Amino acid sequence: LARKFKFSHQISTFAFNFSSDFASLNLDEKNILFNGNLSLKNSWGTLIKTEELFADFEKKLLIGPKKITVKSEFGSLSSGQMEYFYSSELGEEIFFTNGVTVEIFVD
Repeated sequence: LARKFKFSHQISTFAFNFSSDFASLNLDEKNILFNGNLSLKNSWGTLIKTEELFADFEKKLLIGPKKITVKSEFGSLSSGQMEYFYSSELGEEIFFTNGVTVEIFVD
């Protein structure tokens, strides 16, 4: 098992679609805490599922402290945790840690 896995993508506009059982919005701190059955779909169609996610819109950071499953056009993976950075300068960088399993689709 890999300990850490990262992939990046350069894109100028970011769109995230979130759904979960519960969400707590803090307007002063510009963040949202999602709990229970979270699904997140990003700008390029990657579907991320977990039980908890913290979205810090000021720092442009998403943190998933619990088990993560991901499905994308190139394959799937699972990990113990995730940190997802996005900005117009960086694009998107996703770090998966705490035990990573990857399945890549090859034609």
